[in-house]
Amino acid sequence: MKLYWAPKTRASRALWMLEEVGVDYEVETVDIRDSGRDDSPEFRSASPLGKVPALVDGDVRVAESAAICLYVADRYSSGNLAPAIDAASRGTFLYWLMFTPAVIEPAMSEKFNNIEPTPGRSGWGSFDLMMQTLEQGVADRTWRLSRRSRKTGSCR
Repeated sequence: MKLYWAPKTRASRALWMLEEVGVDYEVETVDIRDSGRDDSPEFRSASPLGKVPALVDGDVRVAESAAICLYVADRYSSGNLAPAIDAASRGTFLYWLMFTPAVIEPAMSEKFNNIEPTPGRSGWGSFDLMMQTLEQGVADRTWRLSRRSRKTGSCR
């Protein structure tokens, strides 16, 4: 298995996930800031946009950090780092797994680049709505998908 990676990028998520499951892998650093770089065909087959992270695992090619994390969890740690595919909690898990790239990151980019939110056009709504949703999602938990309540310490 090979992870195409660059420091200070979302590729750190994929690297962390590979460490969590304890599989053998190699890392190939891609200098994404070099506009004149010559990408390998293998990297481009895994990442048509030429972005990191990208993963090659045998015949499997996966790009985007959330997709890589989901693939690795399902393939190498089924039911441990991700609920099993038929588990009732799977839908909630998928929602929160995708919340960061689909909602938090674009809302933060909009906010910190002083772009006026347009909730009717933007799937993430606005920074304020994102924060409200995130705060409600973790209000009674240490972790969004933990089994223990922060307030009571009891299992749910």
